[in-house]
Amino acid sequence: MNKFKVAVAQTACCDDMEKNYLGAERMIAEAAEQGALLIVFPEVMNYVGVPDKKSYERIPEGECCRRLSAAAKQHGIWVNIGSIREINPEDPDGKPYNTSVLFSPKGELVAKYRKLHLSDMQVSRDKAPVLESDRIAPGNEIVVADTDLGKIGMSICYDLRFPEMYRLMSEKGARIICHPSSFSATTGAAHWEILLRSIAVLNHCYVLASNHCGARADGTAKKWGHSMIIDPWGTVIAEAGFDREALLISEIDLDYCDDLQGRLGCMNNRRGDIYSLKEL
Repeated sequence: MNKFKVAVAQTACCDDMEKNYLGAERMIAEAAEQGALLIVFPEVMNYVGVPDKKSYERIPEGECCRRLSAAAKQHGIWVNIGSIREINPEDPDGKPYNTSVLFSPKGELVAKYRKLHLSDMQVSRDKAPVLESDRIAPGNEIVVADTDLGKIGMSICYDLRFPEMYRLMSEKGARIICHPSSFSATTGAAHWEILLRSIAVLNHCYVLASNHCGARADGTAKKWGHSMIIDPWGTVIAEAGFDREALLISEIDLDYCDDLQGRLGCMNNRRGDIYSLKEL
């Protein structure tokens, strides 16, 4: 199966997990009804607010996994949860992982990816740096899931700034990149689209980028929205707005990825004798 519909969910998640679950379940049902075979949700899609351990869970036993895997099975659709805070099985009282989860149309756990690159950055010189590493443990594996839709690469938000990761996914055969995010309005306005389109162009792949939208109730932490589906030529074939929830659905054609690779030759023309990528 090389030509099929995919869906990207843009959500305004909050600190009410039940509300977030119900919204996600509705979007899964709607995507399936419109013929999509895969849906992607944003980063930390079950809880946005002051850090709270109630949103942490074990995979796949936790409530978010149980509910959305059940929805995947009910509607016969692949579901990328986006990401959730995963309790560290080796250190339950320590920092959780930021983990993306992929369920099959049978509701089975097929792959999970723990965010490799943690967002330790200082966007503004007059504000304190934001250190994700203070509260999250890093993963240590690049993940490409082998599915009946093709090979799917998994990444999360800040990973977007590390292109070598995506080249390794491409070399493993990934033709779809799922990229759940919580990109802020500040960095999103400057970098979101250009980075996503670059990943698609450089690796001859489709990029399904799901982002949060809107702001917290107190008006802080504004998210950029602008979730996108991008084709291997770098064309944005579907895009959401800034401040409203949306469900993007588009048809993709994986033969297009291989066609571009054959004609442009970027992978074949790499100078492996001069430089190489060493897989983690």
